[in-house]
Amino acid sequence: MSFFNKIFASIGIGAAKVDTKLSKNSYRAGEVVEGVVEVVGGNVEQKIDEIYLTVFATYVKEIDDQKHTKQAEITKVKLNEPFVITANEKKEIPFTFQLPLDTPITKGASRVWIHTGLDIKGAVDPADRDYIEVIPTNVATSIFQAIDELGFKLRQVENEEAPYRLRKRLPFIQEFEFYPVQGPF
Repeated sequence: MSFFNKIFASIGIGAAKVDTKLSKNSYRAGEVVEGVVEVVGGNVEQKIDEIYLTVFATYVKEIDDQKHTKQAEITKVKLNEPFVITANEKKEIPFTFQLPLDTPITKGASRVWIHTGLDIKGAVDPADRDYIEVIPTNVATSIFQAIDELGFKLRQVENEEAPYRLRKRLPFIQEFEFYPVQGPF
């Protein structure tokens, strides 16, 4: 029976499971993200080579006048050294990491999430996805208030593929589109 459990676990049936529990769902860029990764053993003992958290964001890439949604890695954090989890064992791994300052604000179609992955050699890797809200920093909030006071309203926010000359660390830029509703503009 144990042999079949190992075979099933290698294709994901009865394998270890992962769930990330964040201390909160709303963050500012540059803020520390805290939480716990919960790993629950499956039907057999498995060696967990690595647990990693990856922050992703969506962006739009235009190809031949068609818009395609892509995802970009913002940052990746390794949480542990290899360990063995026995059948039905439950482990909690606490974590903290700083959300990069260039993480886009989640307004409009912009989405940001934390992908948790377990690396298990010779098996289907379990994963978890937790969407987070990224709110404007204090500086960005002040800028948005100033633009509002000038008589503009926010129409659209979109992460768009950056031209090659503007690319830095990320393949996209965040574009804010405003329109005038009052005042001299």
